[in-house]
Amino acid sequence: MKSSLLEQIEGSWLLVSMTYIDAKGKIVNLYGESPMGILTYDKCGYMNAQMGYCHRSNFKNSSLGEGSADEITAAYKTYMAYYGKYYEKEPGTIIHQVEGCLFPNWQGKEEIRYAKIEDGLLVITTPPTLFGDGEIIIKAVWKKP
Repeated sequence: MKSSLLEQIEGSWLLVSMTYIDAKGKIVNLYGESPMGILTYDKCGYMNAQMGYCHRSNFKNSSLGEGSADEITAAYKTYMAYYGKYYEKEPGTIIHQVEGCLFPNWQGKEEIRYAKIEDGLLVITTPPTLFGDGEIIIKAVWKKP
């Protein structure tokens, strides 16, 4: 008997790649060629996702609450994190009910994700998503640790 998608995605996943296709048809690595990240779906119905560039610049000041405007902007633009509840709306469509997020506009919203398992990898795509001046579809590939 084949297990449900929710049973298959339960646990932690490490980010392999996160890409989108730009307006010229070119594949763009959203967080570089070697991104870092973790995605976890737990048995209690909670998820969390963290992803970003593998090599990020340190702030000049080591104090957690300090940083120049440029350092803070660069840190924000090179990392994304959010968490909340999740459920499968219909086969292959996972809803992330965002409770907390680095991007405050997502907080309290539902983010749709299309998920499937291919060759032992978890492949997740977004619906068209606002990014810069247009919309993109993000494809994230995750593997079990």
